[in-house]
Order: sequence, then C-alpha cells, then structure tokens
Amino acid sequence: MKFKTYFKDLIDPSIITGVLIILAVSIIVYIFFSSKVEGFKQKYKNKFIAYTIILVLVTALVVFIGSSEVFNNQIFSIFIFYQVVFFILGIIHCFVYRNYFDKFDSKSPWIELLFSITMVIYILIPFLFVYTLVKGNTFVYNMMFSSLVFIIPTSIFLTFQASISIPPKIYKTWQFPEEHAYPDPPDSEYRDMVVITFVFHRDPNSDIRTEFRAKAPIRMDFGRLFYHFVNDYNLRNPDSTINLLDINGEKQHWVFYLKSKYLGLPKFIKPDYPLYVNSIEENSVIICQRTPPLINSEEELKYNFDNDQNDEFENLNEKNNDNF
Repeated sequence: MKFKTYFKDLIDPSIITGVLIILAVSIIVYIFFSSKVEGFKQKYKNKFIAYTIILVLVTALVVFIGSSEVFNNQIFSIFIFYQVVFFILGIIHCFVYRNYFDKFDSKSPWIELLFSITMVIYILIPFLFVYTLVKGNTFVYNMMFSSLVFIIPTSIFLTFQASISIPPKIYKTWQFPEEHAYPDPPDSEYRDMVVITFVFHRDPNSDIRTEFRAKAPIRMDFGRLFYHFVNDYNLRNPDSTINLLDINGEKQHWVFYLKSKYLGLPKFIKPDYPLYVNSIEENSVIICQRTPPLINSEEELKYNFDNDQNDEFENLNEKNNDNF
C-alpha cells in the first residue's frame, strides 16, 4: 500500500473544505443535541465522548480494511462492504442508545433520530481522512454515502414503534333489535336486487362460520336488511335457527365488514346506510362479526371522549391546587 503517495491529497482544497464543513456541522449539531437532552452535561457528556471516540476508531479501522488490498480495488465491492458494516454498527447503536445511554431519559423518537444523525456526522471525519490516505480523494465523497446506512436500523425501529402505537380504530356496533322493530318492507322496495353472501357464526359458541346467500334491494338500509334476513331464515328453519343472543343472554351486538375482492383491507359497513352507499354490489361478501357491546352510538363515543377530557382537566386542576 502506498501511503506516501496520497499524503498530498490530504491537503487538497476539496478535502480541506470537506473537513471544515463537517467540523462546523458537527459542532452545530452537538450544541443543538445537547440542548435538547435534559441534564446532558451532568449525566451524559462523558459517556457521549467515550462512545464517540470508540465509534470514530471503529470507523477508521473499517475504512482502512475496506480501502486496503482485501477487495482488489473493486470499488463496488468496497462500497457494499461499507454498507454492510455500517448497517451492523447501526444495529449495535440502537442497543447502545437503549442500554448505555438509557434513551437519555427521553421518550421522544426525535432524540433518538437526532442522536443517530449526530453519530453519522462524526464518523465522516475519520472516513474522509483514512480513505483519502489509503485510496486518494478520487471516490472519497461517493464512498462516504455508504455511512448513511448507519441510520437505517434506527429508522426501521422508530417506524415499527410508531405503527404499533397507533390505537385501533373503534367502530360503531349494531345491536340486533327486538322483535317487530322494523315493519315489513313494501313491495316497491324490492327493486334493483343483488345477490350477496353473509358470513358469520350461527351460534356465539361455535367455531364454524356459515355462508348464507340472499337477494337484497340496494336501497334498503343494511341493518334493516340483516334484521329481516335473520328473522325470515329462523321462521323457515326452526330446527337450525340463528342464535340472536350473546353468551350473557343479551341481544347480540354486531360489526359488519365488506370483504375486499382483492388484497385490500375489509371495509366497515354502516348499518344505518343503504347497501349502495356501503358499496355493496352483486356477489359482495359481508363478514358479520359478533362482538361485545363496545360502543352503541356515535353520541356515546363523543360523550366518553368529553368525559375523558373533563377528567383530565379536573386532575390538572387538582394538581395545580396541590401546588398552591
């Protein structure tokens, strides 16, 4: 390896400019990051310096190995090698952030992302020096892009964490009405018929779902249609009726979904709206799911939300009163 050949490249204006820019950015980012972490100087400064030194030395060693004769000067192979190593270092960095730094006593994902970006900026300095010393300055800035892979493990984890923290969507449940809740539909309503399929458990304790084919007018409200369908079926089949009670002996609550014809997610069906509004058409498959009485109405949902807000406000007032 010809180290002396490339010493002159270290004083190349493009390299000096790059070093100065990286140093300036690293100082600015360090000041900004330390200001966002509470008690940084007292609790984390020494750990931060020690971790940075270790990461800089490891980076220098990795760049030296990659830019040596190991890969026979194959630029693409060297670039892939750097990406793989920096990805592994990024995974280790995620563990260091949680165990060594204890997340800086912060639950903010932005602190973790900013910390990873800060480390990437720091490892650019040894990367620039070592690669230029061993390989020259021809592809140094191109190779430095491989260090961005260091952030990928952190980004993946934060994305996963954000996805699982999204609360499940709460749907309005529909309780099967009492007998004679809906009058028999007039003959004029039986127009524009479509054939649909209901899929549900005949009994709440059953593990087997049954399919029922039925003709339905697209202008009828779905809840009323389901009510008439079940009652009519039970009248015609007294020996194998559909159980309308839940495990507690109360009228069963239901949630309805329109099964996607392709790979999309099932669509929630609003029982108070007609079939055509719910996008129900010929050969649609309706999943009828028995469910506990989660929410009986949108008004109840709003009421519960308002109560939660009031409780939080009252608790806040109590804390303020305690402080005074």
